[in-house]
Amino acid sequence: GKAGGRRGSLWMRARLQAHLFDLGCSLQRHAGKVLFVAILVLSTFCVALKSASVHTRVDQLWVQGASWNLQSDCEPTLQLQGPPGASSLILSPLYRGHLESPVVISPDIGAELTGGCYGFAAKYMHWPEDLVVGGAKKNKTGHIQRASALQTVIQLMSEREMFEFWSKTYKVHHVDWTQEKAALVLDAWQRRFSDEVRKAMKKDIRDLGVTSPYNVFAFSTATLNDILGQFSELNVIKIAIGYVLMLVYAGVSLLRWQDPVRSQAGVGIAGVVLVSITVAAGLGFCALLGIAFNASTTQIVPFLALGLGVDDMFLITASYAEQDLTEVKSH
Repeated sequence: GKAGGRRGSLWMRARLQAHLFDLGCSLQRHAGKVLFVAILVLSTFCVALKSASVHTRVDQLWVQGASWNLQSDCEPTLQLQGPPGASSLILSPLYRGHLESPVVISPDIGAELTGGCYGFAAKYMHWPEDLVVGGAKKNKTGHIQRASALQTVIQLMSEREMFEFWSKTYKVHHVDWTQEKAALVLDAWQRRFSDEVRKAMKKDIRDLGVTSPYNVFAFSTATLNDILGQFSELNVIKIAIGYVLMLVYAGVSLLRWQDPVRSQAGVGIAGVVLVSITVAAGLGFCALLGIAFNASTTQIVPFLALGLGVDDMFLITASYAEQDLTEVKSH
């Protein structure tokens, strides 16, 4: 009978299938040349993995370059008011000024921490309750009576603020003071602060001879960057084990002992090897484009790409297995 439907779609599909068929026939006639060029291109991209860069800093993972930065979302640091050379300033509750902070006025800490508390800029800075206290026990009215943990935040200058603050002082006249060196100073201070907190806890335990009733933990941006750096490291052994297991699975699942002619173990093994090379080549191509890697690139992408790649390979082998032997002989 006469076929019905949208003639434009049918014509487009027929033309596309005809071109794909011609392309497949051409590739089959020049199989050696195609394989040589493909292997050469994939190998070149795999070598490009040497130029890959991995981002492990929080500020690099959070925002894009040449766009909004962390300083764009934060209030600038308040400068200390008073005579030159003053190192501290005491704010008396009798002279509250513009602060209006209830934590400064009221001694009822539990009541003020209920529902969160306000910072030195009471109209703009509000800290959520879960960010300040942990393991809180409340009364029937919902007010905090006891808490198992308390978090204190020490705000540091940003790299740019620290650079500008010390740029015209005598302390940095003998060094080439740059914003990068300011970042190194901040990083070193955070690491030293964490070390000093750990030493203080160990000293209390050693001097008292008993375990302290309090546990003090220091966590900083430098510590978070170290954790991200450890998780971003490419574990070649784990990736190799995963790909070898997939190689064995593909070979065993497609092997036919009773019908070796129609066994597809070789196709499965070749498919897994091809997927492995293309994944490495794809990452190398991204490195050539200047795309930085992160923890998801090194820990998730290789295994995700392997699963998606072998899925198409198993579909091809399933279609080949369903093909009639008489149809194969006729061709």
